[in-house]
Amino acid sequence: FSTSLPHKFKNTSKKVCKIISAHTPPSF
Repeated sequence: FSTSLPHKFKNTSKKVCKIISAHTPPSF
């Protein structure tokens, strides 16, 4: 998805959640 658009993630569990995000240039 386009990361230039507003977005968010929600953890619906009681466990700890870690998000790792990697972005590449559009020309990749």
